[in-house]
Amino acid sequence: MLVCTDKRGGKASRWRGVWAALAVLIVATTACGGPRTNTTATGSSNPQSHSTTATPAASPQEVLPFRSLDQPGGVAVDNSGAVYVTSGGDNPQVLKLTAGANGPSKLPFGDVRTPNYVAVDGAGAVYVSDYNGNRVLKLAAGASSPITLPFNKLSLPSGVAVDAEGSLYVAAYDRVLKLPSGAGSATELPFPDIHGPLGIAVDGTGAVYVTSVANRVLKLPAGAAEPVDLPFTGLLNPYGVAVDGAGTVYVADSSHNRVLKLAPGANAQTELPFSGLNRPRSIALDTTGHLYVVDELNDRVLKFSTG
Repeated sequence: MLVCTDKRGGKASRWRGVWAALAVLIVATTACGGPRTNTTATGSSNPQSHSTTATPAASPQEVLPFRSLDQPGGVAVDNSGAVYVTSGGDNPQVLKLTAGANGPSKLPFGDVRTPNYVAVDGAGAVYVSDYNGNRVLKLAAGASSPITLPFNKLSLPSGVAVDAEGSLYVAAYDRVLKLPSGAGSATELPFPDIHGPLGIAVDGTGAVYVTSVANRVLKLPAGAAEPVDLPFTGLLNPYGVAVDGAGTVYVADSSHNRVLKLAPGANAQTELPFSGLNRPRSIALDTTGHLYVVDELNDRVLKFSTG
């Protein structure tokens, strides 16, 4: 059985626990990553040379003020610009950073065990997959405690997404599920032979996008009988996926420490110019074209302008 260690010297975070649970499906060596990487900027080493002060170009990425994160996992953003992040480690919690605030507040998710991915709907309800709790929780706007949603025999839920009608989509072990708003049970979407679905997103047409441990990104158009593979190449452990209003798809290629972009109709991906990523996990988009990325092993959340 594969046992990995994280940067804290203990057992691997819940994210790498996915690989252990699915070790029969993938090559075990993809489960763990290497050490943390560092980037150092250097200037002239000649003390007698004429020095000039260069004005650095504006960085397209910004570190958001989520202080003291421990194994951050999921990220979502609502229509007001508030950002939601799950944090695991020894103090599992779900945090909300209101637009313009200097720090986040903790949401009342009670005894959540391993908060994984997070989503938020237009009414302000927050949804969290509790990975080891085998459940999905919903915290209505203004509520003091969450409820458990009716997903039957849920196992190791990962990605969550919500559409404009309030239907919730969940990637869980070897299934992709849809729970319509107000329904008493979920239905399984036709992703045949999917192995280890991880991230999930839904666009305005109802198409569903899923990443998997088989290093694939799948798209299921609304009403289709089976998904199609999107032309992402060279992936290794893709986690988060997001799609904008124009149909551009973004994927966090975790083990390659990069975020990729696939424009509508394109046959090849492009890499976004992030700096210093160390295992990017969940990603989310806001209505103004900003991309939010959980940089897990750096314990931070980045905001990036895609414009």
